[in-house]
Amino acid sequence: MSEAGAGRPVDEQERQRVSRHLRMRQLVNDSPEEHLPQVGMKVAGYRMEARLGTGGQGTVFRARRKGRLFAVKCIFLPRAEHRAWRELEVMVKLWDAGGLPLEGHGLWPAHEPLFLFLVTPFVRGLPLDDWAREHNPNTRVELYQVGEHRGRAAAGAARMAVGAPSARTKVAARGGG
Repeated sequence: MSEAGAGRPVDEQERQRVSRHLRMRQLVNDSPEEHLPQVGMKVAGYRMEARLGTGGQGTVFRARRKGRLFAVKCIFLPRAEHRAWRELEVMVKLWDAGGLPLEGHGLWPAHEPLFLFLVTPFVRGLPLDDWAREHNPNTRVELYQVGEHRGRAAAGAARMAVGAPSARTKVAARGGG
């Protein structure tokens, strides 16, 4: 299995192997939908329980492993390979800055990778875009009040000028979900 440990980016050799494979298959025009894991399947030991949403950069599932809930984001590499690796790098930096922990990441399926998957703890609440429409936050201070992890992640992203966390990121229930 190609799963790497949390906080340890996939090495350059692995990236090149995936890139060669993707160029060879020329899947850029394929729909990610036909290749996504299905509810009930396992991805690196995480059983996909429900599909939470799809955005411009990937699809997020609620998953379970060893009795714990996780959010697993699957990014279709043929269309967004550079952005996928960048998102992994940003997630590692945000975690180092005190943001939401990156529990794991890897490539799926292991034999012919089409997705980079990112695993974070599952946080109950509204998707961030829905929460923002409902509560209309307009300052970093208000975002910080949503919850310690979410606020640190937003502030860390602002410091690094990498943009806001994914619209499919869940907002902590205690802060506004």
